Amino acid sequence: MSRAKGAAVTLAILASTLVAACDVEVTGNGRRNGDVDIRTPIGALSVRSDMGVNNTGLSIFPGATPLRDRHNGDHASVKINTSFFGFEVQAAHFATSAPPADVVEFYRAEMRAFGDVVECHGDIDFKGKRGRRQPVCDEEPRGEEIQLVSGNEDTFRTIAVKPRGSGAEFALVYIDSRPGS
Repeated sequence: MSRAKGAAVTLAILASTLVAACDVEVTGNGRRNGDVDIRTPIGALSVRSDMGVNNTGLSIFPGATPLRDRHNGDHASVKINTSFFGFEVQAAHFATSAPPADVVEFYRAEMRAFGDVVECHGDIDFKGKRGRRQPVCDEEPRGEEIQLVSGNEDTFRTIAVKPRGSGAEFALVYIDSRPGS
């Protein structure tokens, strides 16, 4: 057998072994808001929706209620763990009758526990030396949305607040991209 054929056969056997070793579990209605777990010999992926809890590490603004739309639930969790890297995203969406300024002030104080807080009327970027990149704001006053972010490029929390009628809606997000998290 030629070396190329041998490599192709070895690759085919390895691929079929990995596929056979996969464990996939899907729960929910199969269309939206379902949960998915995929486990392979090299890692795992977990997706959860409508968990009914806020896993962002931030308190829920007093009197706020979960907000969902026809395409999304009010909470979501995605975790990827491999021997090469780990990644986690926790997100929650809420509405309140309080004005956006009150929500921003509440979370500005709350997020100080995780480091300096950057307020932004634009896009958030991370700058600095690798492993020490900190959030900075690329100001683009194009809308009424205000973002707060605290942490560093590997692990941070962010909140986006915008007006909704006479109140506000806001999204809380926690991201952890440290290896093996």
